[in-house]
Amino acid sequence: MRRILPPIPDLPQHLPQNVTATPEQLLSSHENQITQSPPESLLGCLASGRWTSQEVTLAFLRRAGLAQKLVNCVTELLPEKALSRATELDRYMANFHKPVGPLHGLPISVKEHIGMEGLACNAGYVAWANNIPTVDAFILKILWDAGCVFFVRTTQPQTLVVLASKPWTIDPSLVPIPWRNDTRQPQEYDDLDLKIAVMWSDDVVTPHPSVRRALEMMVEQLKTMHEVDVVDWRPYDHKRAWEIIVRSERSHSYLQRRCFAKCEQAGLYYVDGGKDTKDLLAATQEPWRPLSEFIITDNPHVKDRTRAEIQELIESMEEYRLEYAGSELLCLS
Repeated sequence: MRRILPPIPDLPQHLPQNVTATPEQLLSSHENQITQSPPESLLGCLASGRWTSQEVTLAFLRRAGLAQKLVNCVTELLPEKALSRATELDRYMANFHKPVGPLHGLPISVKEHIGMEGLACNAGYVAWANNIPTVDAFILKILWDAGCVFFVRTTQPQTLVVLASKPWTIDPSLVPIPWRNDTRQPQEYDDLDLKIAVMWSDDVVTPHPSVRRALEMMVEQLKTMHEVDVVDWRPYDHKRAWEIIVRSERSHSYLQRRCFAKCEQAGLYYVDGGKDTKDLLAATQEPWRPLSEFIITDNPHVKDRTRAEIQELIESMEEYRLEYAGSELLCLS
């Protein structure tokens, strides 16, 4: 963070429990205006030349630095990489009087497990601390070509399940649907309102009061829009979905007995018995976090499975997906 100039402000000696407003108090009015702008407004200001990519990137770097000081959410700030990219974009705008792409100058934060060329990618494992990708993840290449600026890498938990996003030219399992520039709806839908379904709980985990309050605030605002129809979404047997993915049960836990006592399915998450995860942690004697132990070592249903067992689990998953799709009308009130 010392590489960011002007320096990131020091924090007050006494902080409130809710620090979401603290950056606004410590940054300049211009930095707040930039970092609090919605993406579409930010892109408009960048495309018009009102703001340079340099000033936008620096504002986001300073806000990210404050976020790290406040809540420890950053694995790596990228000031040199980000400001070099911003300089390149500003030079392009000056020479050609147009953005380099639809995301010209947009600052993007990247989860640490998404590989960036030349930067360590550990996905939450100490054993992978020296894992250095030689190329960028494909999703980053797409965003880069669109003109964005990668300015910070953010944290993730131990034993993270890594996901990737690739177009059909790279991943043959994807359906080759070309990008459609015409987003107009068919004529028969022109008079219909936008319907938004809200799921207040999945009947497995009850949201915290703060999450519930945020949903209520959102619904209250949506209901003021005449073209929006807000309905409740009733979950269809979500406990069963969790059971198919990973069964976890401790005899001394009331919550787990309540959720999983009748579970007959076993886990799709760790069909190798958690061997890869265990080996990675053992390689550096990295201590197990409680949630990692809960989901793997304390779970009697995590075991090395045969191909037939895996196929049976996949069939259970597909059966559930079909049932869920068929229950869609029942889920909407």
